[in-house]
Parts: sequence; C-alpha cells; structure tokens
Amino acid sequence: MSLDHSYPSINSKQVSNLDKRPVESAYGLLWSQTNRFKPAPSLLPITAPWGAPESWWLQFAVHITPPAPTQCPICQLGQRIGVVLATIPEPSSTQFSPEETAMPVLRTFEVTYSGHPHLLFELDNSNASEQGSDSNNPLPDLLLIRDRTHEQRQNDSVCRTIQQYESICNFVQDVYYRMDMKGTLLFVSPSCQKLLLYRPEDLIGTLFTDRLTTQENFHELLEILKNTRVIHDFQLPLQCKQNRHLPVSMTAKLVLDSNGLPIAIEGIFRDVSERDRLGSLLEEQTQIYRHSLSSLEQLKDATDQHVLISVVDPEGNILAVNDKFLEVCRYDSAEVVGQNHRLFNSGYHPKSFFKELWRTILNGSIWRGEIRNRKKNGEFFWV
Repeated sequence: MSLDHSYPSINSKQVSNLDKRPVESAYGLLWSQTNRFKPAPSLLPITAPWGAPESWWLQFAVHITPPAPTQCPICQLGQRIGVVLATIPEPSSTQFSPEETAMPVLRTFEVTYSGHPHLLFELDNSNASEQGSDSNNPLPDLLLIRDRTHEQRQNDSVCRTIQQYESICNFVQDVYYRMDMKGTLLFVSPSCQKLLLYRPEDLIGTLFTDRLTTQENFHELLEILKNTRVIHDFQLPLQCKQNRHLPVSMTAKLVLDSNGLPIAIEGIFRDVSERDRLGSLLEEQTQIYRHSLSSLEQLKDATDQHVLISVVDPEGNILAVNDKFLEVCRYDSAEVVGQNHRLFNSGYHPKSFFKELWRTILNGSIWRGEIRNRKKNGEFFWV
C-alpha cells in the first residue's frame, strides 16, 4: 500500500463543511487499485495515538474486508460502497513488558465506503492527469471515518448489564413487574415463565386484572396504595396457564413523576404456595398436638387421683412428686423435693433389696414389687 501526504484538489468550501463534522468523524480518499490512501486533516486528532493517519490506516486495513466493487453509474468504473467496522488496539497500549498485565486500549472505528466523489472534485487542467476518471486513472472512493469507541463501550456496558440482569432473572424465582395506574402491564421479568407459565411478551400490554380471579383485589390494592404508597405481603391468587390458580404474595409501591403524581406501580410477585402448604401442615400438626396435650392432661388428672408418682435422679434425689404422693406421705412439696428417697425408708427392707431395685432401673428395665415406706408422722404405707 502506498501512502500519499499530498491532498487532492477538493473544493475548499466542501472541505470546510466536512471538517466541521464532530471530532469523532473524518474522511479520506482511497484508490483501491493502488491501495493509495489520502487522509483529510480532520483525521489527525482521531488517529493521534498512531502518530499519523496513514499509520492508522495500515493497521486498520488488515482487520477488515472491503466491500465488493460495484459499477459507478457516472463513470462506469469500479467503486466500493458499504460499511466496515473493526476494533484495533492503540499502539502505545500494547507496549508492555512481560511482567505487566495491563489490558490494551481498544478503539472501534466505522468506515463507510461512499463510492466515487464526483460532486466533490473540481478538475482543472493542472491536475486532470492525476485525477481523471478514465480507465487508467479512476477516481478514488470517499471514506467517511467515524470513531465509535465511546458508543461501543457504552453498548458493551449495556450488554454486560443485560447479561447480568438475565442471569439474575434465571436464578431468582420472584417476578418483577411494572404497570400503569390502569393496570396495564408495562414490564414483566422473564421469571414469570416459571411462575405463571406465560412468557413476558404474552403479558406485556395486557391488563393485570386479567390474571386475577376478581377485580376487587386490584381495587383494594389501589386503595391501600393511596394511603401507604407501599404494600408488603399483599396476598391474592393469580391465574396461570391451564386455568391454574397460584397463591402469591405481592409487594407494590407507587412510582411518582417529578410533580409527585403517581404514574405507575412496581413490585414483585412471590410464590407462597409452599408457604401456605407448610402453614396448613403446621396448623394441622398443632391441632393434633393440642388434642394430644389435652388427652395427656386428662390422663394426668386421672392418674394424680389414684397413683403416687415421684421423679428421682440416678442418685435417688427427688426431682418432683405428684399431689397424691404428698397427700399419702403427709409432706409438703418443699420438704420433699431435693431430698433423697431414703427419707421414706421404713427400715423394713435389707440393703440388698434396694441394690437390686436400682440395678434393674439403671439397666433400663422395669422393676416391679412392693415397698413399705414411712410417712412423716411415722406411720407405714405400702406401694
């Protein structure tokens, strides 16, 4: 490719107008047959990191495939029309030592091949031989060059944000929604497909009330929002596909405009069917427990009337006794609890008797037999 630092004879007014384009845009001329590139001065600030526009073009050209040539309707010769886009690193950002890990600065350029610029050229006798439009020396293609780095970075940032959002939506079960004050759904997150079996595009533009079993739920929602601006855990059933109803907990808040007037409602839906199932199961188990507790209390009342009960630790120290036990022994609870069971020993049984009793109990077995005990007043009683 040959580089030419001289510039073609272009109308000065046309050049002035072109160079008033934003600094991100410039133009140049390219003779495709000889690969000769002539940049306009407006290209200098855009390609400054490369030192000269010609150096920039040498690097850019190897990253693109030029548009296929077509016939110019004016001169009947070949011209190129089309748009190419390429991202290349700035030269200074690639000169790192092996120990450095800095990422190169990437720049994105869009080049529009605009064909032969017949209307821009004013040919005169002095340069007709160089810029003639005969088959031996055709006109160059006009290249409109635009630095799209900022746009590309913004697009990349938006794409990353969208990817992060989609990734979050794929893992979050809750459904984010936004609707206007009439209930028309403006946005629904993709998780609605898992929850309601509808795609977002099936719901956006439809009325929220179409998903409710009764419109009274929506009117109640609006009334509460007028007073509180925010609602948490507003429970209602939503109609899914296949005519299935799903209990959800709804969070909602008013979206206000710059004048403080409500313009929309946004929030989330959360599936509470499992919570409701567990709640019902818990209530059922609670009822069973209460019934069992009532039965146990009745049994205890009946037992306390006829059976003497004492609870002791492995050392024989009394932890608790029932009322019947105190009634028979003639002791108060404070006199008994904390004392050793030897308090009631009548001296009737040998030590071997009690050793066998405790051995049986401590082995986890049930001891059965009769014991003669002593009351507080010295009387004896058998149990």
